[in-house]
Amino acid sequence: MIGGRTAGHTHRMRVTRLLWTLLALSGCNAPDYTPVRDWAATASLAVDHPRIAGSPLAGSPVAPPPGAEPAQPQPRRDDSILAMQEALATYLQAVATLASDGVLPYRESPFVDLAARVTPASPSGGQAIAALGLLLRHANRTNAQAPMLRDNIRAADAPVQALISALLDAVARQAGEETQARQDAAAFYAGIEARSDDAAARQALREWAGRRDGAFAAQAAARAQYGEILTRVAAGHALLKGRAGRVTQEDVVQEVRIAEDQLRRAALALRRGGAG
Repeated sequence: MIGGRTAGHTHRMRVTRLLWTLLALSGCNAPDYTPVRDWAATASLAVDHPRIAGSPLAGSPVAPPPGAEPAQPQPRRDDSILAMQEALATYLQAVATLASDGVLPYRESPFVDLAARVTPASPSGGQAIAALGLLLRHANRTNAQAPMLRDNIRAADAPVQALISALLDAVARQAGEETQARQDAAAFYAGIEARSDDAAARQALREWAGRRDGAFAAQAAARAQYGEILTRVAAGHALLKGRAGRVTQEDVVQEVRIAEDQLRRAALALRRGGAG
């Protein structure tokens, strides 16, 4: 009997050790959503550049010479761009939160006001924002966590692509307004220079015009760089959708890491250019 109990005890110990080993291996091989989290967090920061919606001369240190009134009108600040940026950045941060098994705080859609601000200027952008807001609410109410990212990303990709397209259109529209403002300002100050008999004043106007054109050019370059960032975010989200079924596998992880690195470099270039 003693031998039987000893044998049984040894068998149970072996089974217990085997179970602990299997549990340890299961923990080591748990799906890792860190690459998705890092990409989404980087994308959220990259798209959040409010100054892209501002006039290059509004608040600029490049002031006209004494006696020269500023040319009118100045490019307006586009509130719809700011609202679309906020919605896109918030959604991407929510993806990063879910990838970390965090809990989203949105019992109701957080985008009702943002959608209302965007819809008059861009109906498609407003619809996309409203759809993303409902998805965030659904994720909260279903207590979504990292494994549910796959379905959430698939459902969100269409409105994400529509929102980015609307934002690109709005940025291009703002750039067109600034081009017209640049031409109007140049004609305005050229007229002042032509009517002036003061050689020093004419020289001051020419020097200021050079600084003014530099401010316009810097803002135009920033807009082009920001457009590249938006394009990369759209491509990265499409990548996640297309690989959603195996987003934690090594080959997909490498693709996501590469996309995040490219996006980080583009955002750094924009900040170095003085736009962020």
